[in-house]
Amino acid sequence: MTLKKQCMRCGKGMEIEDWYAFIRTKYCPVCAEDVKREKNRDRMREVRRLSREKHALEHELCKRQRDEIERLRAEIVHLRECGGYV
Repeated sequence: MTLKKQCMRCGKGMEIEDWYAFIRTKYCPVCAEDVKREKNRDRMREVRRLSREKHALEHELCKRQRDEIERLRAEIVHLRECGGYV
């Protein structure tokens, strides 16, 4: 028994033999490849955005730590010059 279904994207008719394949099939093979590529592109765009945010936070933290280290080093130098630190 052949079941007929239309592609949800282009409307092209498809004939599917297997009932379970009929249930899960939404797109013709050409559109399925395009949809898969689009979903992968969107997923990777989101991964890259989250990665950029994470790296920006890490960069800001490193910058703050470098500034704090420089401030503490300057304080140590000042204390050594004043004789308050051995």
